Amino acid sequence: MALITDPDQIADVTEYNIDTALREFTLNIAGNLSNDGVTLQALYSSFKDDWKDDPQAKTLIAYPFPMVAITPEQFEMVFDWEPNNNTTRKLIRTGGWREIDTENATQLKAEYAGVITLGSFEDAANDTAYYQAGADPTDTASAINFNFAGPVNEAILVYNENVVAGEGTGVNFTASTIERTAGDWIADGYRIGAQVTVLNAELSANNGTFVITDVTATILTVSGTPFTADTLDVAATFATNYRNAITVFLRERDADPNGKIYSQATLSDIGVSEVDNKVFRFPLSNATDLKITETDANIATISPYTEINLKYFPTAYSREVDTPGTLRNFGIVIDVGTHSGIDGSFNTGGSVLTTTEGGIETDARYVGGTLTIHEGTDATNVFTIDSVTATTVTVSGGTFQATESAISFTLQRASPVVATAEEIYEKVQYQLRQAADINDVTGIVTGLTADELLAFVGDNLNAGSALPNNPEGGGSGVAIEGFDSNDTNRIALTDNTEASRSFPFVAAGNINFNDNLVSDSGPAEYTMFFQYTSRTAVADLELTAPTTNTATLNSAGAGLPTITVNDYINLQGFADPNNNGIWQVTAETTANTTWEVTKTNSDNVSAEGPLAGTVDKNPINSPDAIIVQNNAAANIAGIIGGSSVSFDFDYDGNVQGGRTQSTNAAIIIRAIGTDTAQFVETTGTITRNTGLVLSLVAALERNYLAGTV
Repeated sequence: MALITDPDQIADVTEYNIDTALREFTLNIAGNLSNDGVTLQALYSSFKDDWKDDPQAKTLIAYPFPMVAITPEQFEMVFDWEPNNNTTRKLIRTGGWREIDTENATQLKAEYAGVITLGSFEDAANDTAYYQAGADPTDTASAINFNFAGPVNEAILVYNENVVAGEGTGVNFTASTIERTAGDWIADGYRIGAQVTVLNAELSANNGTFVITDVTATILTVSGTPFTADTLDVAATFATNYRNAITVFLRERDADPNGKIYSQATLSDIGVSEVDNKVFRFPLSNATDLKITETDANIATISPYTEINLKYFPTAYSREVDTPGTLRNFGIVIDVGTHSGIDGSFNTGGSVLTTTEGGIETDARYVGGTLTIHEGTDATNVFTIDSVTATTVTVSGGTFQATESAISFTLQRASPVVATAEEIYEKVQYQLRQAADINDVTGIVTGLTADELLAFVGDNLNAGSALPNNPEGGGSGVAIEGFDSNDTNRIALTDNTEASRSFPFVAAGNINFNDNLVSDSGPAEYTMFFQYTSRTAVADLELTAPTTNTATLNSAGAGLPTITVNDYINLQGFADPNNNGIWQVTAETTANTTWEVTKTNSDNVSAEGPLAGTVDKNPINSPDAIIVQNNAAANIAGIIGGSSVSFDFDYDGNVQGGRTQSTNAAIIIRAIGTDTAQFVETTGTITRNTGLVLSLVAALERNYLAGTV
């Protein structure tokens, strides 16, 4: 069977029945008609043939013709004609129509818009699209499946006159509300974001179509203040009106090893603000999603998925992303084992943060972890968490510097949850298929009808690029907290201004150790140092007035870097090797021009220059040597417990020792053991890359004598 487009393939009695007494017609799954249905144009044409020359013509022609054709896809069913039931309506394809009540064709009972989807479905036999009429995020039952699987060609109800106030004791109008004394607005299908059409009101000024902003069983609230106050209006009638608020979705997951990409389309996507009694074509398709490999059963029950939560905030959540000191605002936060909030408050000198929203897990997960303040005087300060309640966090490692309220903050566990970008995406996509509240804070957001939050472009994860609606009002930006630092370089966050923000680049790699270091019973330890934190090329370095290990360092062109007296430097470029190496600046006669310096490891310096050389600050082999910090501001150093250890480095943000951001870092790694590993060092460069490999190969220790005390 197939969709019937030829009127000769459908006829009275077999494929449909006409009841002139009730002015109804019924489609039958029989003959040529299957669930694939019949186009409204073909049905209309067959009706014309029947009225003209069908054997029943004498019976039919005595009654008004059922339909008026406006276009091949737009019709009106007039003179009180209508389909007998919704099964019949769903078998009508490629058409929209109005059902008119009275014989003078003035009263609209109902209106159906035809929905056709453009694009292929990964499993056309089983993948079923759905739609939402209205935009009520609190309605967990607002997603309505289309009747048939595969690409859609069905009509949906977009207008229905279904409430007559006179059935009760009337309704009361205020400036922006309609209160009913009998019946139930919600049960009658009125939805936030859709419209109510008022007809026949006692005060004609109250007639019209109005957008619904809130709905309860007894009270409808509309946008603005369009009504004139009136009590006990028993004449007014009402219609649900979804013409302005139709969204079509395709979100499927089957038993395949991979999931499927999601698709949704709104009226704005097809360039209209309202639908009516004709066909509207929505772009909607799906395909295999290679980023989803875990089963729903596991996503629902195992870590790290169970530790990933969504928060739709009523006001903006603020945090640094791309530029130190510059806050970006977001309305939606994905917490990966973390707890983020927007209402932190504390007092100057205090150690307790309070959150009215609460919801902090009170088990031990956050004790020993960190509290980061994202804004205000304490912005970017990190405190150690001593204890928590559902609404308070007690910290150590400093006190709050100011009295603040409405502050954005994040709690991180002592043992952070590790979830890859793909795992975060899998959990969020799973949430968006749930007919349940997915919001982890106050306010209901239904998963099935919430907008998409994440999208992969290749291996890069973009958060908020679809500009999702946040029904709580805090903005459409999407932030992710607690993600695996290894994914920093492939995650971008879209903020409330619709701008994409990427984190400073984090370089990453591994330090490899040979067996002598790994097996050392010491155990062996390693430390990563900067060779220097800044290097200045000077075209006219000159050493004058040498006396044993002291001299005057000059640059006639004022090319010396800015320095603090007693700092250590490394000079290179002199022909006399005794002049190269570590010096201490003991006095600065003229800034950037003349220093008094003392050599730390030679008594035989000489006068030399001017010549081209370099001045390194915070050099290795001096008291000013600086240990390199990782992306979390912890020293890259520790005990060697295996054949390799990973490290990361804030390439774009690290400013240790005056380092210039976004430049390569020259480093030296040193390690030493006791009984099997000699001292060893290796030089290297941290570049703007991941997958860096640095190796330490220690010679076998043969002469270490362990003490007995």
